[in-house]
Formats: sequence, structure tokens, C-alpha cells
Amino acid sequence: MATGDQMLINFPREKTLQEISQALQTMAFTQSAALEKISTWAQFSGLSRNGITQKIFDFGDQILEKWTDTAANNKEYDFPWHITHFDTAELEDGENIQGTFLEAHYTTPFGVQFSNRAFLRCPDGLAAGTYNVTLGAKWGEKDAQKDTTWQFTLTQAVPAGGSVAGFTQMPDVVASNWKATSYAADGITTIETVPITSGSGGTSLGTMQYATRNGNLNSMQEAGYGWNRWKYSAARQWLNSTQPKGKWWAKQDDWDIAPAQLAQKDGFLCGMPAEMLAVLKTVKVTTLANTVNDGGVTDITYDKVFLASMSQMNVNMSKEEGAVHEYWQRRTKSKTPIEPWKKYPFMIRYSAANHTSPQYVFSRSANRGSAYNVMLVYADGGVYTTYGWYSFTYAPLVFI
Repeated sequence: MATGDQMLINFPREKTLQEISQALQTMAFTQSAALEKISTWAQFSGLSRNGITQKIFDFGDQILEKWTDTAANNKEYDFPWHITHFDTAELEDGENIQGTFLEAHYTTPFGVQFSNRAFLRCPDGLAAGTYNVTLGAKWGEKDAQKDTTWQFTLTQAVPAGGSVAGFTQMPDVVASNWKATSYAADGITTIETVPITSGSGGTSLGTMQYATRNGNLNSMQEAGYGWNRWKYSAARQWLNSTQPKGKWWAKQDDWDIAPAQLAQKDGFLCGMPAEMLAVLKTVKVTTLANTVNDGGVTDITYDKVFLASMSQMNVNMSKEEGAVHEYWQRRTKSKTPIEPWKKYPFMIRYSAANHTSPQYVFSRSANRGSAYNVMLVYADGGVYTTYGWYSFTYAPLVFI
């Protein structure tokens, strides 16, 4: 609740009034909260944990707030949050608490890469020299063809724990656009960028398979367009960080490399008002991994900020990723989940930077039959997939 803003509520019944009054006294608030003016996040949090908010508010009700782009001269945006669901959530210690799910009404004013990946890990380092890689499959109609071999020459050694990124967008651009960029062990510091050309010169690094990793080689899918696994995503790190630019991301596995926005943007939580940040709960989030190189496992994370899954948005996908939120059931106007791979104008969301600008919005759900495709809602309301390498917007979801 931004300073000076007031939350408008439906006037409750006498019994609810008594419950609220008792709850406020029990929580020892320093000042009485007039029902029309629940004006602090601490008050909202207390009422939420006591199950009172669901007697006052309705799904879709908005709480006015601001979000500040602290890396862009503290540019401030209107950033209201709407109520999507009342339920319990599990904390890291196993306790289940009652609370309220709130989702950003507008998307973030800019995008951040969901994932950025290298094609080669170098656990023991890699000496300067010429190396080649063979592609294990055809991908697209350009130069990414099965059994073709591609070479690159490094003039500087890669240190132990470093990596080499390249073949970006390989199915969609010609090979003359392919580059190899070597990274230090932090996945942030670049060493050099050299061309990738057709040829089998130097030392063979093996065959890069289409969807699965092979020794030190990542899959073609991840190398070309990122990884769709929420647990290890740059998106998750950015949304949950209070660190400034350059510090909110850390390498999480041997192929991880820094997202493009790391040096330009602060962590999302840097822009959140301190009073709201103080009441966010770190809760259990369940997300299913892809079945092609991650075994289809169930990932459990504990997050302050996350993204709605397709099932929570009432889309007919993995029910293990959370119960349908009533807000989305109402928005989709369907008691049964809607089908993906179709266009729904009512799914369109708009940017905090321009409230009439429709956005491509990431979910946290993977398209499980690939390593690189993340489910999202298109700017036209289509429920489809996109590449994890892309930098689309987010509609953060929190629990209070």
C-alpha cells in the first residue's frame, strides 16, 4: 500500500466486524484499523493469517502499491496487486499457515531472460587451440543439420570451471551468426568471442545431442535457447533477490551463464516497498521438470516471489503444480481448465510501463517435452510456449 493510498473494501457483516476487532486486539496493533482504511501491510498480513481477509475481500480486488526501478534513477511505477486465492501454504520448516495469494496486476516494466546457457562446460579448463563439435540432429531449416561438424579457435585458455557459450538461436539463424564466447568460472566474466565455422579442425569435443547432454556438451536445445527449469532459472534468482545489478545472479550448474540483464538491472525485491517485503512469506512451490533431460522430476523450491503455473491459471496442464486460483477460474469463465495451444483474449496482461501495452508473460511451467520451452501467455492471449533464452516480462506472485 503506497503512502497515502487506502484500500477500499466491502463493508462486512456484524459477526465479521467482531472477528476483525478481536483479531486486531490479539495482534496488539498500535492503532485501530478503520475497516475502510486498512492501510498497512502488517495489518493486512495479520488479518490474512487469521483468515479474515477472505471475509472482506473478493478475488480480483486490488491493493494499490508502487514498484521502483532502482537501477534506472529510481523510476517509480504504479504496481497494484490483485487477490487470486485464499489458502494455506507450507513454510520451509513444514508449518502450514493461512494466507492470501497476490499477483501483480501489471507485468514488470521490462523483461529478463528466463535462462542463458553454455554449450560446453570445462571442469578441468580448456587450453587455447582449435576444437570442433558435431551436431547430433537436424534442427530447423538452416545450418543446424545432423552430422555436420563445426569448429572454433580459442586464443586464450579457459580456466577450470569455465565454460563456452555459442550456437545461440541455432535453428533460426545462419551459421555465419554463430559465435563461441568463453567464460570464467563465475559464468559472468567473458574471456573472448570467436567465430564458429564449418570444419573438423583441431580436437573433437564429441557430438552435441538434440535434447540430452553428452559428457561436457550441453544439449542443442539448451545451447540454442536456454533451459526451462524454474528451480535453476535466472528468472527465479532475479525475482527473489534484494541485490543490486551485477550481484543478484550466481551460477547454479556447470553450463549456467549470466543473463543479459545482470549488469543493467537490480534484483526485483530492490524495488519493492520495505513494508510489503517484510510480510512476504517464503513458501513451498512445486514445479515439474521436463522429461527429456531432467527426468520429469518434481522440483520443490521455497520462494518469496514466484510465477503462477499453468494449472494455477486454470489451464489444463500439470495439476501437481498447484490448485486453480479462483481469480483465474473467474477470469477464464470456466469451471473446468481451458486448453493450451489456443488464443484467449481474456488472458492478455499489460505492462506497468504502459497500461495499454499487451505483453508476453512467462509462467514457471515447463513444456515438459522439451528442454528449452517455457509456457507463457502471448500478447494476443495465446497460451503457448516460448524459448527460455528470451527476455519477456513477469507477473510476480506472492503469499502474505
